[in-house]
Amino acid sequence: MKEGGKPPQTVRFVTVLDDRLTQRALISLDAELKRREEVLNAADAKNLAELTRRDPDNAPPSLLIVIDEFGTLVKEVPEFVNGVVDVAQRGRSLGVHLILATQRPGGVVSESIRANTPLRIALRVNSSGDSIDVIENDRAARIPSGRQWAGRGYVRVGHGSVE
Repeated sequence: MKEGGKPPQTVRFVTVLDDRLTQRALISLDAELKRREEVLNAADAKNLAELTRRDPDNAPPSLLIVIDEFGTLVKEVPEFVNGVVDVAQRGRSLGVHLILATQRPGGVVSESIRANTPLRIALRVNSSGDSIDVIENDRAARIPSGRQWAGRGYVRVGHGSVE
């Protein structure tokens, strides 16, 4: 539950992106960034965290964009992934965050994604290449299989060490 007893809300689910929906989603996200910038400017706040601390009733809620199977999305609609990574990069201080999830990251984690995703988590993967794509080393590929290891993974924050 969110502070004040308000439950988090799901605003929109998009299950299939065609060219029209891709453009519409990116235009909507860009408009949301502009709206949030206006709210922060009007309140003379440098970021959403500051506004939330000073005036929680007028601070917009955080926006979390979740893309499951983004590896498939990269192959099918690459311009959307590039656009949404740009939105997340610009929106960090505005409370806009991006979660990218895929079972097969091989070859789809671009330099732009690496540069703009400081927190990366890799559960057990099947190949060293997949582990390297996500956390920049092969540790996630060396996690043993089996029920007792289910859910184990490694996390990398920024340029820090992998834990």
